[in-house]
Amino acid sequence: MKGGRLDPNEPSDALVGARLGKYEVRRLLGVGGMGRVYEAWNPTISKRVAIKVLADEIAMRPDAAARFQREARAASAVESPYIVEIYDAGCTDDGRPFIVMELLRGETLASVLSERGPLAAGEVERIATQVMRGLERAHAAEIVHRDLKPDNIFLVDQDPEPPVAKILDFGVSKFGHTAAQTNLTRDGAVLGTPSYMSPEQAQGEADVDARSDLWSVGAILYECLTGRLPFKGSSYEQIIVRICTTDAAALQTLAPRCPDGLAAVVERCMRRERGERFASAAEVLLALGQAGAGSPKRRATQARVRESTTVGTASTIGTTPNALGSPKAAGLKRRVAVGTAIAVVTVMSVFLLLLPPSPGDEASQPPPPSPLPSVTATEIPSESETATVEPRIPPPVTVEATSSPSASGSVARPVVATRPPRAASAAAPAASVSAAPKPVEPQRSGVARGLLIQRQ
Repeated sequence: MKGGRLDPNEPSDALVGARLGKYEVRRLLGVGGMGRVYEAWNPTISKRVAIKVLADEIAMRPDAAARFQREARAASAVESPYIVEIYDAGCTDDGRPFIVMELLRGETLASVLSERGPLAAGEVERIATQVMRGLERAHAAEIVHRDLKPDNIFLVDQDPEPPVAKILDFGVSKFGHTAAQTNLTRDGAVLGTPSYMSPEQAQGEADVDARSDLWSVGAILYECLTGRLPFKGSSYEQIIVRICTTDAAALQTLAPRCPDGLAAVVERCMRRERGERFASAAEVLLALGQAGAGSPKRRATQARVRESTTVGTASTIGTTPNALGSPKAAGLKRRVAVGTAIAVVTVMSVFLLLLPPSPGDEASQPPPPSPLPSVTATEIPSESETATVEPRIPPPVTVEATSSPSASGSVARPVVATRPPRAASAAAPAASVSAAPKPVEPQRSGVARGLLIQRQ
């Protein structure tokens, strides 16, 4: 195997095509320091599975079987979508122990880093969150992994969704207050790399707790963001000494684009003193959430949400929330505000004008001016007359009257009486009412004083 993948020049495997109990081994998936992983088929339930078989040279040691049993017990004791699921365990015909687990489609984080180098901060934050959620469940069950590294984090394809990180290999895990044997831990470190071991684990301390896993995750995130290991050395001992006595180079000097919040989380995870680290995976998750809320992209998203909530007129004037921060939208909002203010003032003014005045207001109002005298056409004297017209003359009133019967007993035609304008010295000219051939001078009548009666 080269770089975590199968080497085409590697000889064929004898287990391919064989049966391990009820499982039919179909092909070799990968080779690691502790053993080999195969794809197999369970004909009982028609399900594909993965089988991890311990390597021949390690299987000869009695403590290796204990390590495999520990891995099976630890992974199966914790139910989490971020920890590989263990289905079964057993031994081959020649006595090598194996573990049956879920078949994952994807690649390890180590392969991704080897191919792509440093990852984007958002992707690193997502991986860290998922790994911490898995560790939170494991630590709640009093299980400490103690061998976290990129090779033991598998990124499962969830196309079209982003990959999901799952934790593998609980082979050197610690249950409660029972520590794994030192030589097992040392074998795992030699076969892998010591760069992800916490200072207390590197020194062989017996009271390794959950904070050791947090240090290892910090080292993994450091490599994901910078593309390099936090500690290097020409030998195992040199790396251990540097882990225990020095601090890693400042993360943002190697990854200047890393957000401050995420860099602070990684650096706190990697504090040499356990008391200065996060106390639990739950605390790391909280800090990651706060770091994500402070990222430029998330701050911009939250600002757009707040602005779209504040500006209620955006949906009615045809603007979109994404454009609310533009200068054009700002001018439009100002014009809408000014127009709204003018409309409110206008409505209030009309409302006040329509209100009836109160009694106190009427008393304080000045009396209305007297109307100007009006003169009708019939009240205007001719040029030959010298009579004056009184300024305020009521309009002419028409009165119908019936004349008394004549001496001959015939009834006279009805006559029309009109109120003439009052003249100072002369009567106004009589108006002709009937079509008589000869005008008749109006005479005074006692029917109504001041009325001119015109008879035919």
